[in-house]
Amino acid sequence: MDAPAYYGIQVTNDDLKSFPMYGSSQAVPSTGGGWNGMYDLIFQVPQTREMFLRSTRTMLDTYVKPPGTPVGTAPVDQTIIQWRDLIAADSLLDRAWWGWPT
Repeated sequence: MDAPAYYGIQVTNDDLKSFPMYGSSQAVPSTGGGWNGMYDLIFQVPQTREMFLRSTRTMLDTYVKPPGTPVGTAPVDQTIIQWRDLIAADSLLDRAWWGWPT
C-alpha cells in the first residue's frame, strides 16, 4: 500500500529546512556552501540567537501548535483550508480544462 503523498507536517523530508538555524552555515553540511552570512551574524551573538529562537518558538506555539495537534485544527491549518476553499471551484474548472483527474 502506498503512503499518502502528504499528511501533516513532515520535517524529516529535508534535514536542512527543519533545522531552526536554516540559512546559516550551521545548517549547511561542511562539504556544502551557499548559506546566508546575515544569519551567521545573528546566530553568533548569544543575545540575538536567543531572541531568534524565542520568536521562532512563539510563532510555532501560536500558529502551528505542538506535535500531536490533530491535523486541520491548528491556526495555520485553518488558514490553508480557508484559502483552499476559496480556490476550490476554480481549481476544478482548471482540472477539467486540462483533462486532469479530480
